[in-house]
Amino acid sequence: MSDKITCEVDKNILDMLLKGLNTLRGGPAMDEEEWEEVGGRKKRRGRGAGPTQPKAAADVPEVDNTDLNGVINKLLDTVNTLLEKRQLDLEARERQDIKIEKMEARIELQSVENDETKQRSLKGNIIISSPPGQDKLRILKSKEDLEKEEYCVTDYAIEIMQLKYGVSVPKSDIQACHFLPNKSILLRIWNRVPGSAWSILIDKIKKGGNKEYHVYGNFMLTARRNAISYHLRTLKKSGKISKLYTTESGVLSFKIKDDRDKIRVTYVSNKKGDDPRTLSIKEIDSLL
Repeated sequence: MSDKITCEVDKNILDMLLKGLNTLRGGPAMDEEEWEEVGGRKKRRGRGAGPTQPKAAADVPEVDNTDLNGVINKLLDTVNTLLEKRQLDLEARERQDIKIEKMEARIELQSVENDETKQRSLKGNIIISSPPGQDKLRILKSKEDLEKEEYCVTDYAIEIMQLKYGVSVPKSDIQACHFLPNKSILLRIWNRVPGSAWSILIDKIKKGGNKEYHVYGNFMLTARRNAISYHLRTLKKSGKISKLYTTESGVLSFKIKDDRDKIRVTYVSNKKGDDPRTLSIKEIDSLL
């Protein structure tokens, strides 16, 4: 019994199939207006003639319309071509993904470097605030209050540092002092040499100062680090971490438990030679 199967094939259907296969293989595609419905199927319309004019021999390759093997071979050839193209597309996509990953890493590194540079420029800045709490009222005077009293904001900031931390900051050490839009006060100290009021003040701020006086002095942070600091304070209030630390240089770190080592969050490298990183809030949570 022969393995060869032959049958009559509609020439129009075969022509349409072959044209479609050629298009899939990367040949010229046919516009939608080149097709028309014939007997419930789409058939290519002849050019420059009526809708049922047959195509020229140059348009469609001559194929024996009883040779199913020839059609199957055409299909197989097209499938192989498509698989090759698919593999090439996958390889191109992988190369593109690698490029994107490297680009994102460079952008993140630049972002970390820019944040560190900006933080260094904020050294010497102290934000004085008096946030209201459940049993505590805001006691920090407003700009309007000081104007009514004809009291200089710089003198007021010096008074606060004395009452809160017991440190007398010379007026000559202060570069700038003014109210911020959120009604806190920015105090910028330029004289930060060893033995200066600043060198004493930073240690007092880290220890907390007079807890009965509901005014706080915090080292100024970038927006990125301020968001991280707020999240760490939230974690401490909820008991998920035991301590958090902020230095005058804007370095943030925390302890999960008192007997654990500090975990540095900002501008840190895990291994020698690694690019410095600042952990995201999601990464911090994953450590808990």
